[in-house]
Amino acid sequence: MRRVISIVLSLMLIAAFLAIPVNAADPFDHEGVYGDFEYVVSDDEVTLVKYNGNSDEIVIPSEIEGCPVRNIGEELFMDKGIKKVTLPDTVVKIYDSAFRRCSELKDIVFPESLVSIGESAFSGCSSLESIVIPDSVTEIGGGAFFVCTSLKKLTLSENLSTVPGQAFSDCSSLEEVVIPESVTEIQVESFGYCYALRKVVILNPDVKINHAFTICTGLKELILPQGIKSLPVQAFNNTGLESVIIPSSVESIGDFAFGWNFKKVEDFIVYGYKDSAAEAYAQKNGFVFSEMKDQSDEDTGIVMSSCDDVKIKAEDISGSDKADEAVLNLSKRYNALAVYDISVQKNGETVQPLSSVQISIPTDKAGSKVFRMEEDGSLTDMNACYYDGYKTFTTDHLSIYILAESAQKAELLLGDLDGDGSVTVADVTLIQMMLANIPTGREISDKVTDTDGDGSLTIADATHIQMWLARLITDDNLGKPV
Repeated sequence: MRRVISIVLSLMLIAAFLAIPVNAADPFDHEGVYGDFEYVVSDDEVTLVKYNGNSDEIVIPSEIEGCPVRNIGEELFMDKGIKKVTLPDTVVKIYDSAFRRCSELKDIVFPESLVSIGESAFSGCSSLESIVIPDSVTEIGGGAFFVCTSLKKLTLSENLSTVPGQAFSDCSSLEEVVIPESVTEIQVESFGYCYALRKVVILNPDVKINHAFTICTGLKELILPQGIKSLPVQAFNNTGLESVIIPSSVESIGDFAFGWNFKKVEDFIVYGYKDSAAEAYAQKNGFVFSEMKDQSDEDTGIVMSSCDDVKIKAEDISGSDKADEAVLNLSKRYNALAVYDISVQKNGETVQPLSSVQISIPTDKAGSKVFRMEEDGSLTDMNACYYDGYKTFTTDHLSIYILAESAQKAELLLGDLDGDGSVTVADVTLIQMMLANIPTGREISDKVTDTDGDGSLTIADATHIQMWLARLITDDNLGKPV
């Protein structure tokens, strides 16, 4: 009898031990191998830590062991001879030096799930020619694209707050850059030694510029935002600028801000307003000062700032055949608010401006855009900045212009977090990012996230979509209007 009791007690102890739950807050981390990759699993997320292959075309898996691949690890592909990389829409972060000195890498598309690009991540990728950093990206590290000598075209995320030091330094083929309104600081040499850089557009009037464009000897056009108050010492010195338009809002200009390329630039022209900081700077440095004057079209309220002896003519042609032709080419992402035919006249004849002019279109839509219709019917984003009730841009060629705002979806669809009209694994990724407090770079309605209908956003909502996509469950509400 005692033996039976002893056995029963032992079994009870074993059962009690096996019943002790594993603490969910302490994830079971482990390593593994998947094809040519070595990886680590932590918190149900995969980080790729080593690549042992020699392929020149890489496809990163979206998941391993049923867990999403979130991170491209430090130095993962450094010095590898890869030419093309395909990243899944699960990747959130590319760590430091991940693709450093991949000198043959020519083709990479960043997914809209990406949030962070680490220091020197693509430094020395000398074959990259074009880069589009999606709006989901909120930070890039110093030297991220340092010495990408073939890079010609660059689009920055509109949710980026800082362009860090040497981020694009020595990108000697880069031709033009638009600094988004979201950027509040452009750090030291972020675009230094970009010899081919001919045009810089800055959209945020509160941006801090810190020796960012030094030795950009090809720079010929600088567009500053209306509303900017001050230009710091040596802001654009040692560049190829031969002239600059100073907005009326500028109150102070630091020494050697521009007009100096190791020595004084002969015949440098400062375009500005009478009795302004621009005129004072020109007089102090012995530069040519060309006075700008404003004139307004009475019917449309459009204002032109110009040094030329011309008269503005602006007409609201919304609803006309010309306007319809222009709007036809407008991306579905935008809705037209108004269409204007803007021109200048001299001695009664329509002419093009002799020099650059600033055009300000009145609107209360701060987030709107201005597009110009070209002769071939294509549209050019004028990178207009918003200030004091106007969208303002600089141009030397006048035509038909569309004032447009972002199109709003008529309906919100349950589970469609990215707003592309369908429920996909990308929506799962956005839920996981929200739960991990990772910025998504999007405005996401609460109405589309609660996919399981329990009244709150949890990991169960992501799982619900995954099971639905795998056809393990049915749900007639997913993808339907809410």
